[in-house]
Amino acid sequence: MDNLVILFVNTLLLFIFLHRLLTFSHAPSAKVNLIRGIKGVVILMVVTVWLMPLHLPLFLHGGVLLFTAWIGFGYSVRIALNELTLLKLTPSLKKNQYHVHLSTAIYPFTRDTYQELELLIELLPKYSGQSLVLTSPLLSKHGSFFNIEQLKPLPVSIEASYHSYWRSPLAFLVLCYYKHIKRETILMHSYLSRQCRIHLTLPRVDGV
Repeated sequence: MDNLVILFVNTLLLFIFLHRLLTFSHAPSAKVNLIRGIKGVVILMVVTVWLMPLHLPLFLHGGVLLFTAWIGFGYSVRIALNELTLLKLTPSLKKNQYHVHLSTAIYPFTRDTYQELELLIELLPKYSGQSLVLTSPLLSKHGSFFNIEQLKPLPVSIEASYHSYWRSPLAFLVLCYYKHIKRETILMHSYLSRQCRIHLTLPRVDGV
């Protein structure tokens, strides 16, 4: 068992090294998903080759590969946009779509935040973007939507829905840490298990 633990730790360290080595920042682009796919495949292949001679139990082997695929494909590309300080972007699997997050998970939605979101919407066509998805427990209070009135004047269609925690487990764990361990006041009245999601879509231009 001790040998298995050592092998597992070594494999995890290899993965972390590869992920940090291959993770890079990229401007918003239609090519981001292609780049992310290539990087994910490279990370997965190297870890697979590393695991083959180790003869680990099947459940451990499969677990490492699933974790590698999840992180390698999902978190290997960062979107770099100098205009953003309060918000950050991550690529979506859908074409011409980006996910928007608060730079700090517990930062409140302020006037400056909405102004930056408005700027982001203005910049979106420049980077071949069509829609933004904003998910946060701070968009709700006691399970009901609020804080979205300031979005209505923006030149986008707005679709509000709920987002289950299991679809973003890593973000959910981070929020749980802030709410239940750090006891951040801003999260005390927010439901983490069912967060609010706002889908902002630009009107389509004829011929596009």
